[in-house]
Amino acid sequence: MRDAQRPPAHTGPTIAHPGAPTDTPDRRLATRAAAVGGIVDLDDTDAAGLSRRAVSRRVSAGRLHRIHPGVYAVGHPGLDSRSRAIAALRAGGPTSVLSHRSAVALWGLGPWAERPHVTLQSPRRLAGVATHRARVMPRFVLREGMRTTLVPRTLLDLAEVAEETEVSRVLNEALYVRRTSTEALERFLEGCRGRRGVAMLRRLLPDAGARHSPLEDDFFALLRTARLPIPESNARVAGHSVDFWWPAARVVVETDGWAAHGTRMRFETDRERDADLLAVGIPVMRVTRHALKTRPYSVTARLGAVLLAPRQPSVWRPPG
Repeated sequence: MRDAQRPPAHTGPTIAHPGAPTDTPDRRLATRAAAVGGIVDLDDTDAAGLSRRAVSRRVSAGRLHRIHPGVYAVGHPGLDSRSRAIAALRAGGPTSVLSHRSAVALWGLGPWAERPHVTLQSPRRLAGVATHRARVMPRFVLREGMRTTLVPRTLLDLAEVAEETEVSRVLNEALYVRRTSTEALERFLEGCRGRRGVAMLRRLLPDAGARHSPLEDDFFALLRTARLPIPESNARVAGHSVDFWWPAARVVVETDGWAAHGTRMRFETDRERDADLLAVGIPVMRVTRHALKTRPYSVTARLGAVLLAPRQPSVWRPPG
């Protein structure tokens, strides 16, 4: 009889009681972490309502992972390079800024470095972080919620720690995507005399404005490796400016990078230009950064077939 009076075991989904709390310290902390790459600091834990003892308990339980003193990753310690930069910025304090290669990445001028770069006013060091000391902190802007140096200062900082080839590539990209201008850089360098890196930038600047984008530089290098004919670059063809032009074969190649072509207006104008060129018998081959990186032999094989045995399409002419 006692067994018959037992309630049946519950096998269905658990339904939260209407009065169960949904706004807990852990939920508040997770919400704050989600906005900043999964990183929180003691200000965040205080705002979420967690005491220092509660933080320690969560570290012991593996729910928080200490990255720097007072800076934690929520849930797991497997951080990407961007999150490591955020953690370094938090650990550096309220006046620290992302600089050097981290600033390059934040401005979209290069990849994230494995080791974050932070400029501090204090002489302290942070484990796993390239820390740079400044007696007078540089001007900064907020980008994606992070303090970072302005582009001219970023280029100067990079010139002090990197090889000339890397600086040249980043400088060229910055000018190409209009993050800065040669005039703005020249004005900035006037006030930086005596700093390492100024001489390198001054040496690179005269040619930087006339150079190709890094994607176009890579395409040129591929042509030389494949021993294909070298084209005219930034040529004027049928009233349009094109990236590469082989007059004998009457072929145009356009290198498509997202920074320069990834807008709706540019998408439309690119297609209008392709149609205009095709109408006068000039085919356009488009080469993306992804194709150049992952399928270089396919790119050169196609282009070689066109250049060595070009087909001349019939040219449509309006009646009359």
